[in-house]
Amino acid sequence: MKKIFIIVVLIILTGCNATYKLEFRDNVLKEKISIQDNNLKYFTDNKFYAVMDGASNFVEYTKRVKNNSVNFNHNYSFKNYSNATVLKTCFNAYSIIEEDDYYILSTSKGIKCAVEEDSVLLDNLKIVIKTNHVVEESNANSNGKKSYEYVWEFDKNDYADAKIYMKLYKDKYVFNYNNEFVILISIIAGIILTILFTAFIIVRKVKNAQKV
Repeated sequence: MKKIFIIVVLIILTGCNATYKLEFRDNVLKEKISIQDNNLKYFTDNKFYAVMDGASNFVEYTKRVKNNSVNFNHNYSFKNYSNATVLKTCFNAYSIIEEDDYYILSTSKGIKCAVEEDSVLLDNLKIVIKTNHVVEESNANSNGKKSYEYVWEFDKNDYADAKIYMKLYKDKYVFNYNNEFVILISIIAGIILTILFTAFIIVRKVKNAQKV
């Protein structure tokens, strides 16, 4: 029987630090897992799966190794995010639901993939969720340096009590997400200036032609 390597196995190496980033934009969730470790041979030699749905449906992560870190990437819709391997292996229970006007993401207490019995497998774990949806409630430790980021930071003293909770509006969106409004205004201003400059050149040429 083929041995299946899943993403949480990578933390069997002690001294690892991990960052889990999830961008929830509109109805798409972009997942990025970054592992920092001095020995990346394990990651380069094995496969890791973003989705394990049943006995035969496995979806492999896009993987990139650079220097002393390795990144795993995968995109989900809101509906299929509940099949994410990370959720299945790191929490005893979790809920990804639509309720009235909201999306709700919540987990049970404890991050089991960070520990094994009494041994700590991950030195530090940072979870960052960035979203263009207006957030009604969250138990994040803090907001990130970038706009619209919610950050949870855990270490060996926190894993047993760690849990994630977010309640987001489905149809309310933050203003100027990723500077989109500023970029749009810049594009419009550029178009207007181009039109005005072109009109000025045309008028000038017409006047010069009339003098001849």
